[in-house]
Amino acid sequence: MLFLHFQGRILAGIGRIVHIYDLGKRKLLRKCENRPIPTLIVTLHNQGGRIIVGDVQGLVHYASYIDCIGPQDFDLCG
Repeated sequence: MLFLHFQGRILAGIGRIVHIYDLGKRKLLRKCENRPIPTLIVTLHNQGGRIIVGDVQGLVHYASYIDCIGPQDFDLCG
């Protein structure tokens, strides 16, 4: 499991899935998730609105998060 601060939220890499959580009044609220990472996530970094995910096979995936549209806008770019 990997956790990272991302735009006032928590970016979590759990297994093969990347989640973004926000803090509610009593618990964490899952805002969105991205599933197309093929293998286990081992590194997680961010640069502004970009998310960089590295997996066990040595592949690097880029994702972007746009906050203003809705929960389905967490897009994997590569």
